Amino acid sequence: CVNLYPPLIASTTDDSITVCPGFGTNIDVSVIGGSGVGYGYTWFENGVQIGTGSVINVTPTSSPTTYIGQANDNCTTPMDSVTIVVDWFALPVADFVRNKPDSCYPITIEFTNTSTPAALIGSSAWTISNGGSMGGNPASYTFNTPSCQDVTLTVTTIDGCVVDTTFFSYVCPHDYPFANYSMDPPITDLFNTEIEFTNLSTGNGLTYLWNFNSGILPDTSVEVSPVYTFPNDVPGMYEVLLTVTNQFGCVDTITGTVIVNGIYVFYVPNTFTPDGDGTNDTFRPYGEGIDFDQYTMQIFDRWGEVIFQTNKVEMGWDGTYKGKPVPTGTYVWKIVTKEEYSTIIHDNYGHVNILK
Repeated sequence: CVNLYPPLIASTTDDSITVCPGFGTNIDVSVIGGSGVGYGYTWFENGVQIGTGSVINVTPTSSPTTYIGQANDNCTTPMDSVTIVVDWFALPVADFVRNKPDSCYPITIEFTNTSTPAALIGSSAWTISNGGSMGGNPASYTFNTPSCQDVTLTVTTIDGCVVDTTFFSYVCPHDYPFANYSMDPPITDLFNTEIEFTNLSTGNGLTYLWNFNSGILPDTSVEVSPVYTFPNDVPGMYEVLLTVTNQFGCVDTITGTVIVNGIYVFYVPNTFTPDGDGTNDTFRPYGEGIDFDQYTMQIFDRWGEVIFQTNKVEMGWDGTYKGKPVPTGTYVWKIVTKEEYSTIIHDNYGHVNILK
C-alpha cells in the first residue's frame, strides 16, 4: 500500500469535562483523512490502555484525570490522537450544628447546615434514623421518644453533586423517672397517725421531695422512704405528693391520700330534769365520729309503748308525751347510730331517769 492518502486528523466533542466525584462521563474521538475506511480507536489513561471504540464511559478516580484517544486507519497512515481532561466539581465539607442540648422528651431541635464553602450549597435535606425527614436550612424536628437517633445531612451543590455526613447518636432525649409509693396504713384513725411510706419509684440518679400537706411544719421530706406523723386531733383526708427528679432534671409526680378517721364515741346521760329552768331540760345522745344522717332515737314507757321518736339528733326528748309531761321515773331508750368512718351500725339501749 502506497501512502498517498491525506493525514489522519482526530478530534473530540469536548476536551475539558467536569463531573461530580464518583460519577462517569462519555468521552469520544472521531477522525477524518487516511484511507477513509477501517478506522480504529484506542484509549489510554496514564499510559494504560482502558478501552477501544469511538466512545467510552470513564469514571475518574482523581482530579484532574487525562485520557488520550488514538485513531488509525487500515493503512499505514500515521495515527493521530486527542487529549481529554476530566475534572471534578468542587464539593463542600458537609457539617451541621444543633441549637440546644439534650433534655427530657419531647424535644424540638433545630439543625443548621454549616457546610463550607457555603457558596457551593444548593439545597439541604435531613434524615433521622427513626425514619423522620425534613428539608430546608435551618430545619426543625421533634423527638418524641427517649432513644438516641442518628442525624444525616445531605447537601446538593449548585452543580448537582451530592455529599452527606452522619452524626451518630446525635440526639438522645432523656427519659422520665416513674414515681410510685405505698403507705402503711393508708387508712387510720386519730389513735394511730404515724404512717410509713415505702418509695417504689424507678429510674437512675433520683432525688425525692415529699409534701404531706398536713398543716404542721415541717410537712416535707427528702428522705427516700420517710415515716410521718399526721395530726392526732384533726381527722380528714391528706393528699401526699411525691416528686421524683432524675439526674437530667426530668420530673414525675404521684399523689396519694392518707385517710385519718375520727374516733367513734357515743354517750348519753342517765338523768335529766325537764323542769323548764334551761338546764338539762332535754334528753339526747352526744359523741364523736357519728353519722347523724343515719340516726333514730325512740323512748319507751314501762309497758313498751313508744312515747317519743326522732331521726334528728338535735331534737331531744323534752319529757312529754302527746304534749303532757310524763311522770317522774325510769324510761327505756333505743338509739340507732352509724359510725361516720365505717359501715358499722350500732343498736344502743339504755335507761334514763326523769327527775323533777
